[in-house]
Amino acid sequence: MLEDIKPEVVYFTDNGVGRGAMMIIEADSAAQAPHITEPLMLNFDASVHYRVAMAPEELQSAGLEKYATT
Repeated sequence: MLEDIKPEVVYFTDNGVGRGAMMIIEADSAAQAPHITEPLMLNFDASVHYRVAMAPEELQSAGLEKYATT
């Protein structure tokens, strides 16, 4: 399954209630998330939690200036 997901890195760990894994995955859009996680949920009854991370240049291009107060 990891060959299909192609994570940048994967760590297996204890998540406090059982076995867990943390995967860093580069996705072009959020629409890819179900294609990545659905097989994990269906095949392993996995509980999936998402965290979004951005590179500094991605954050700079996000257009957040409009929220700045003067």
